[in-house]
Amino acid sequence: MIENFFGATSFSAAIFEDDEEVEFAYAYPGAIKDGWVAGLSVQVKTDLSSWVGHFSAGRESPNALNLCCAHPDGLQIVVIAKGLGYVVSSRQPEDWQLIPMRPIMGCCPATDENVLVLFGYTYALGLLSDGTTWRSQELSWDGLRNVHVSAGKVLGEGWDASTSKFVPFELDVLTGKGSGGAMPPL
Repeated sequence: MIENFFGATSFSAAIFEDDEEVEFAYAYPGAIKDGWVAGLSVQVKTDLSSWVGHFSAGRESPNALNLCCAHPDGLQIVVIAKGLGYVVSSRQPEDWQLIPMRPIMGCCPATDENVLVLFGYTYALGLLSDGTTWRSQELSWDGLRNVHVSAGKVLGEGWDASTSKFVPFELDVLTGKGSGGAMPPL
């Protein structure tokens, strides 16, 4: 099953087992009908149809995130295959987009605010329930750790190469605006 952080009820999704029968299959990126790619395969079922998405995996880091979850809007699905992320309509699998972060190293659901916070090596990205996104300032030279959501804030630490240590940062979960962290000189 997928992670259902936001209580989506308009569809269900699960990791696809090859022996199951499906109406439609798509390969991503591209939503290529009847295609297949190596990565993560997910079966999505709605009241109207059933389809399988084969999502190409990223190659930047062996520690990158694998995740399948409902989008905060409850209508789309978020799939992250080895750090390469996709947002796909559960009812119209041809309607998709890549998540503009690569690789995606982790996530923090902010369930009270209906925001899925993703983070990579140097910044965070928020997917909001109205379909918009935010991108934080640079928070690290190369690496974020201890990223979590608490009381409407995204908290964590970013690597500061100039001091050879991690420094704290704080972001507003709804806007991505915040303070702290470390940014390399321009």
